[in-house]
Amino acid sequence: MCRPGTHIRHPKAWLRTVAWRSLLRQQVRHEDSFADVPETVANWHTPAHAAEVGVEERRVIELLLRLPAKQRAILAWTLDGFTAQESAEAMGITHEAARQNLSRARAALKRQLCLEGMGSAGEEES
Repeated sequence: MCRPGTHIRHPKAWLRTVAWRSLLRQQVRHEDSFADVPETVANWHTPAHAAEVGVEERRVIELLLRLPAKQRAILAWTLDGFTAQESAEAMGITHEAARQNLSRARAALKRQLCLEGMGSAGEEES
């Protein structure tokens, strides 16, 4: 938490760090603080949620949820404009681990999107 009167110089970084730590506190026991973040499952069963999220957005979220938790986290940090070093420090991992997780996340998403693109083209020709 932030004390009253405290000035936050980098609100985006502060918010991402608070959210990350909150997730870890909620789902990982204290003695396992370096354990992997628990996996998340998409729930598209509520009508309100289905109405808010379009088909393409839903597909992107489903692809992201297939990634391991650390890959999703480092990708989120990167998309928020943080460097691998800043992300690594906030997540409590090494710079190399952050870079490796980011590389693997990008490769997995690219593979999945390429596979879907080929599947769509093949279906149209049939």
